[in-house]
Amino acid sequence: MQVDNINDNNIDLIRNFIKRVPTIKEIDEDVLKNIVMLYDDEGIKGIISYETYIDKGLIRYFIFQKDVSFKDLKQLFTTMLENAKKENIKTLLSVVDQKELMNFFNNLGFVPYSVDDIYIDETSLGNTVYKKAQGMLYYID
Repeated sequence: MQVDNINDNNIDLIRNFIKRVPTIKEIDEDVLKNIVMLYDDEGIKGIISYETYIDKGLIRYFIFQKDVSFKDLKQLFTTMLENAKKENIKTLLSVVDQKELMNFFNNLGFVPYSVDDIYIDETSLGNTVYKKAQGMLYYID
């Protein structure tokens, strides 16, 4: 498996990969620019990206095939983390609405964080459809 940042050579492949996810209706261009992809000779196996809010990053796309190993996903995450550091991102946030993914994020180094304390456009996620979700926080060194 290899990891690469989005660029002119792979942007169309990444767009097509994202379009296969039925819950994503529209691709956010601001989030697209931060994508890191995991791939092999057969194609893209996963992507991760974040949206920037001053010195915080909110993970928006973390899409991967079920057969991808944790080791490879960790490599994908680490590359994205290096990019975030270069942009002076201090913390990463994720909103997890599936309990089985909480262990996954814990294993990456995230800690639980209240969705009531995550704001988008001055609205607490605790007052949205994500009120039953779990926030997860990662402190970047």
